Amino acid sequence: MDKYHDFKVEDFAEDPYFYAWVASPDSENEQFWNEWIEKHPEKYAVITEARTILLSVIEVNEDEVPTERVSQLWNQIEEGIEALDKYQQYSAEDFADDPSFFTWVTEPDEATKTFWHNWLKLNPEKHNIIEEAKSLIGMLQLKEADIPQSTIDNLWNKIDTRIENLWGEIESGINAIDQYSDFTAEDFANDPSFFAWVTEPDEALQTHWNTYLKQNPEKTSTVDEAKRLIGLIQVKEEDDIPQSKIDDLWNRIDSRIGDLWSNIESGMEAIDQYSDFTAEDFANDPSFFAWVTTPDETTNKHWEVYQEQNPEKASLIDEAKRLIGLIQVKEEDDIPQNRIDDLWNRIDSRIDNLWSNIESGIEAIDQYKDYTANDFADDPSFFVWVTEPDEASEHHWTTYLEQNPEKVSVIEDARLLVLDLNLKIEIPQTRIDNLWEQIDQGIQQGGGKKTSDTKTRSLSLRRFYAVAASVIILIGAFFIIRNFNQGPTVEMTAMGEQKKVELPDGSTATLNADSRISYQSSDWKQERNLKLSGEAFFEVKKGSKFEVETNKGTVAVLGTSFNVFDRNNALKVECVTGKVKLTGKLGSAVQILEPGMGAKIDQGKLSKYSFDKTEASKWTSGEFNYTETSLPQVFAEVTRQFNVRFEYKTDIKDKLYTGGFSNKEDLAAALQFICEPMNLKYTIQTNGTKTVVIDVKDKK
Repeated sequence: MDKYHDFKVEDFAEDPYFYAWVASPDSENEQFWNEWIEKHPEKYAVITEARTILLSVIEVNEDEVPTERVSQLWNQIEEGIEALDKYQQYSAEDFADDPSFFTWVTEPDEATKTFWHNWLKLNPEKHNIIEEAKSLIGMLQLKEADIPQSTIDNLWNKIDTRIENLWGEIESGINAIDQYSDFTAEDFANDPSFFAWVTEPDEALQTHWNTYLKQNPEKTSTVDEAKRLIGLIQVKEEDDIPQSKIDDLWNRIDSRIGDLWSNIESGMEAIDQYSDFTAEDFANDPSFFAWVTTPDETTNKHWEVYQEQNPEKASLIDEAKRLIGLIQVKEEDDIPQNRIDDLWNRIDSRIDNLWSNIESGIEAIDQYKDYTANDFADDPSFFVWVTEPDEASEHHWTTYLEQNPEKVSVIEDARLLVLDLNLKIEIPQTRIDNLWEQIDQGIQQGGGKKTSDTKTRSLSLRRFYAVAASVIILIGAFFIIRNFNQGPTVEMTAMGEQKKVELPDGSTATLNADSRISYQSSDWKQERNLKLSGEAFFEVKKGSKFEVETNKGTVAVLGTSFNVFDRNNALKVECVTGKVKLTGKLGSAVQILEPGMGAKIDQGKLSKYSFDKTEASKWTSGEFNYTETSLPQVFAEVTRQFNVRFEYKTDIKDKLYTGGFSNKEDLAAALQFICEPMNLKYTIQTNGTKTVVIDVKDKK
């Protein structure tokens, strides 16, 4: 324990070691007392007075002390005093909080009086601050009569306890300051507390980690990467992911995906892919077709369970069976063997590819990595999301787009393809009979010679599959063409194109790039209704109700001008003149908008906002302006305006952009406007398709 901590002036003066330092200092006692004063600055006044007393009584023979030594000692003392004067930068509040100053003001003794009087003589410019500090202390002084001694004692006990607890926490909680300071993403992912917070958070974990992130904002990107590692189920086995990491992640998630794999092994998808199937869809499904034509134990079990769980599908399944029955053909020799073999080889290849994907873990890899717009349009999950989205498909595809912003333009192309082909088809029996007559005629014209081998060969399964495939293709093509010829009027724009369309009543719709509207021109006088995918600015003539339908909701007006943006599961409507009514898809969200007001539906939530009316239609003249807008959304618009693709070498999904660009300038100018303030650089590559590579400027 430090015995000098409670020493007074006389105690120091009587202490042999202190006396030795004052009377005959050497390197050892000089070092000790200088370090001790640095640790106990509040004792500076006491030390100074004790030294003064000792020096005044010590008789020094000047002949014995060289003048050079005396001068050196005084220089050291003056330098030490200056170095130890911590009060030069003090404010009034700092002085009031200083123990030595407080003692001088409230219970002065000779030592504190001497010190502070001397200090004020040396620092007269501090007089006003000292007086203010005294006033602050005076405001806190209370007569002892006003506060019972018991209350004072109780308060001091609480303060003592609080201080002890505080020091206990400091001493025991330093823990090398921060155990997470050097953590990598992998370290966080392996930390039990962090893993529990990400997977099964409770209130205590939420408080702990939210507080940590507030105190350590620089760790945000590392924490996000750790979350992705924990949530990672689809792992690409590339060079930048060591096998050890993949193995470790799989070991952790094996227990959580047991149900998923059992569903895959039993032939079921993780979601009901059949929920929106028509009779034609069932007839086209390989598993259903095999069950109807050549059932085995596996297909029987699968479809019996499905029918038990979905009794409302019974009529559709019966109709699908009848369709398959229509395309069963007798083993005639009118179809050349090479044609049958070719069709069968194609079907075999298609089925092999499908099952190889399932067996290799279609959920464990990014099956969409190399998808084109046509591939997405053919995907059942994607088709459901575009035509009749539900909560599961919304979540799946919204998450996918957030993780893969470079796929935005391809997704938009695929949505247009699906919307073009999404025509409800009713097949009358007369049409089926007529179609079969045409098919029979085609078969007879292309037939070959009859051979005994063809008669004796059993084609049952392969012929049924081959003919089924050919007939389904013919039926689909026939009815798509028929409906296209009799269908709605469609206006659309390609990438990099804008177009102004005049509607039958004189109203106009200006389509932004990669956008589409469709309407029934024959019924326009009775019902002014059109469907929109993309973005358009409407100027509506007065008349009957005018409606714009999107996947997310419906906009209704009488006579007005307004802008509608419908992309990536977000709907945004801005009213420029007149009034606009926005209704959510299920009627759950309704907003009446007046000029200068906008509303948007994003992730099922509706919000209202105000905007500058002059900005709403600026894009029609090629100007695109943004305020605090997601950077992927801005680059998606660049994709549409300049018909380019983007590749990202850095993560941009959390970046917000304020600024703009014009499609009247060239691509490089637009990219410069966007990238410069975001500390990004771009490279334009031309290798078949124009690709823009985005990276950070200072990346080494």
